[in-house]
Amino acid sequence: MILNRKSFLTALFTSVCSFTLSAQTAPPVPGGSIEIRSDSAAIQETLAYWTTARRAAAVARDTAIDPRSFVNVDIAPASLPKTAPVVSPGAPPAAGVSIKAMALEQGRELDAFDAGREQSLRTDSTNEAATEPTAAGIGIGETGFTYPQPFTRFNVLADLYKSGGKLMTYPYITVGKLFFTLGNSNYVCSASVVRPHLVVTARHCIFNYIHPSGGAFARNVVFYPGYYYGPNAALGGGWVARRLATWVGNAPNFRYDIGFVQLFDNDQRGCGGSAGGRPIERYTGYLGYAYGGDYSKRQFNEFGYPAAAPFGGSAMVETEAATGELNTFGMADTVETGSDMTGGSSGGPWMIGFAPGGGGYVNGLNSFKWVVPDHANAMNSPQFHDYNFYQLLKYALGLAC
Repeated sequence: MILNRKSFLTALFTSVCSFTLSAQTAPPVPGGSIEIRSDSAAIQETLAYWTTARRAAAVARDTAIDPRSFVNVDIAPASLPKTAPVVSPGAPPAAGVSIKAMALEQGRELDAFDAGREQSLRTDSTNEAATEPTAAGIGIGETGFTYPQPFTRFNVLADLYKSGGKLMTYPYITVGKLFFTLGNSNYVCSASVVRPHLVVTARHCIFNYIHPSGGAFARNVVFYPGYYYGPNAALGGGWVARRLATWVGNAPNFRYDIGFVQLFDNDQRGCGGSAGGRPIERYTGYLGYAYGGDYSKRQFNEFGYPAAAPFGGSAMVETEAATGELNTFGMADTVETGSDMTGGSSGGPWMIGFAPGGGGYVNGLNSFKWVVPDHANAMNSPQFHDYNFYQLLKYALGLAC
């Protein structure tokens, strides 16, 4: 499979398809799984499946893409308007969980704060990669920077999200680890709560896409918000997937590498409080989202749990970066920034307007790295637009509880 380095066509969605897929023709098709687990006993089995040993042995879902193996076929709009993004705000937890981190006024960025907390971050780096800020090159390109792009990366202060953390704070507590089984292998990715009882992650973390309309959904899908060397009891521990939603047909491009997971409530029956249980957003709150507009000049706070070497996967990592390149090597409607996160970080959110204690808007996610040529110190995300992000989000929000 060869990467075509011309501009891609654009995408529209017209129909829905179920867990079992038949051959499809264009346009791309969003789809959701059947209800994965329908009774409390089965859900408890899923939670019991993810023992400490299985979580530790889960394989970091790879982010590496060889352009020579890439299929460039789909249908899409020839151009997208460069307007301001459409935004929808998030919300903190209902009560009792979010404690404002420090004496930071709401809406302030972390820039000045980072220097003062570097020493604290180092004390939380047990078995993880070094937490000192890491910078790459600073070449200026047409859309910002050429590879290698600059970035700063550090471990998030553990007290901001771990169980028992004295500073446990929204929106950090919306981010967590996603464990799942594909085929006969157990994997791990990252994800975040983006709407009530709904998390966003990368498509390749819940569906092994096979062009043009094959593939299969993951099973044993469990999300652990605020994971720090284990589940966070204060945030409800593990939350079992009820339904999955992603692009399942005629959408090989990584601009479609977006997926949503609908979660059961803590009573393992309904979702969104439909059966009287407590939904995940009561514990974590949920993030805002933004889509559309011009991606050429954006600042991102990127989060994830990189688990492949040199990282250990047990602590949350944050990268601060800006738009480096758009549509690298012809992969349309994608954006690349500096980042040395590795496998396991897939699906972790890229936020704009990030503010500790205030929130942030998911505007991308850790999706893939180029390996030919080697862009090990850069991460790519789909650009979130109406056709690839919002249409899928509407589909996911429409899944009944």
